[in-house]
Amino acid sequence: MKTVVVAVTFGLLFGGSYVATTEGRALLDHALNPDEAFEALAQGDARPATSPFSKRSSLNSCLAALTSSYGLAQPTESRDGVLDACDTITREITSENPTDSFGWSIAALVAGERRNNAAFSDDLHRSFETARYEDWAAELRFHIGQDHWELGDPRLQAEQKQDVAVMAQSNEGAAAIADRFVARADFRDRASSWLNSLPPGDAQRVIDAIDAARKARSPS
Repeated sequence: MKTVVVAVTFGLLFGGSYVATTEGRALLDHALNPDEAFEALAQGDARPATSPFSKRSSLNSCLAALTSSYGLAQPTESRDGVLDACDTITREITSENPTDSFGWSIAALVAGERRNNAAFSDDLHRSFETARYEDWAAELRFHIGQDHWELGDPRLQAEQKQDVAVMAQSNEGAAAIADRFVARADFRDRASSWLNSLPPGDAQRVIDAIDAARKARSPS
């Protein structure tokens, strides 16, 4: 079982009445906590509806269900049910919209959990190709790619290096890099050369974040 992938929050808000039963269920799924999202997906109750908002809500449910502490602690049979549901959701979404980077990232997460090397590499690559300079997409790919590093093909290293470069441009992204750098020796080994290639200002931002992360982990 992999370490918890950071849950990316996209700040989606909704209001008003539901326009249809299926649409309402998809929006409700976004409001579920991770435990409820997991159980709904495991039972096959959640499916993407018609609007971009509800499709994103379904993808958020998959991300929460598969990466939360609750979801990671569930038995294999239950997780397999969630993986089946999320595979259906992501394939429907990316088939209708091949430029949906979020959909491709969640498809890669599903493939990684299933140890499907080819699908994992292809799906993560499609996410990269459709949103290579978006900071939220880079951070999500970063965590998925690092947590399933051994499954990646030769494209993964170059694309993860680029995602790190995008993340390093913001304090939030630098903090995410730093947390993994401090916690995981395997990441430190492969990331040192990536960090050395960053522009000076971005490199300093990550160094400062690493220092802060180390201090936060040190006994007071």
